[in-house]
Amino acid sequence: MFARHDINYKIFIDAQTKAIEVAKWIEGERIKADPGLNYVLFWVHTNAKNYAQAWQLSSCKNCKRVHCRYKNLDDCEDYLPDQELLQHANNNSKS
Repeated sequence: MFARHDINYKIFIDAQTKAIEVAKWIEGERIKADPGLNYVLFWVHTNAKNYAQAWQLSSCKNCKRVHCRYKNLDDCEDYLPDQELLQHANNNSKS
């Protein structure tokens, strides 16, 4: 997908971490307790692969709106392209 030192890797990891945190919070509200590390491991086991695949199609990875990247949408009406990230992505696809 990308090299670990790449800015795109950091953006992906930050977005995925936020997605896990949001899912854990929602589960905690549902069960009225902290679901803990077991829920995080469950999320990774059941969602990480699909999340990573969806990320490749997502407009969020090149959006300036950092706060909602975790939603991992392929189409977003609030999309605001980050020209620097788009340029970086174009340069990586050529190499």
